[in-house]
Amino acid sequence: MHLATIELGFPLKRGETEITTITLHKPNSGHLRGVNLRACMEMDADSTVTLVPRISDPKILPQEMIAIDPSDLLQMAAAIANFVLPPSLIAEAAKSVQSPTE
Repeated sequence: MHLATIELGFPLKRGETEITTITLHKPNSGHLRGVNLRACMEMDADSTVTLVPRISDPKILPQEMIAIDPSDLLQMAAAIANFVLPPSLIAEAAKSVQSPTE
């Protein structure tokens, strides 16, 4: 997954514009400078607030991230955690949640 679309439960207001959807792009190593990868996998709020402005479309400003609703922050943190997990771990997790009849 290289993109994640987040439907905001609490839209951001930017002047007359209301932002209801944010697309996050999978970060590259440059986007992750100064961000702890373990913290990203643990869905750390500070890491999410730092990283989202670097990988969002439309670009979310750092001051907007500070004011974002916690439930929307959680959605973004989960998407980022999925971006940084190795594909082998994602496949292993998917296997473990399949029903025994499959």
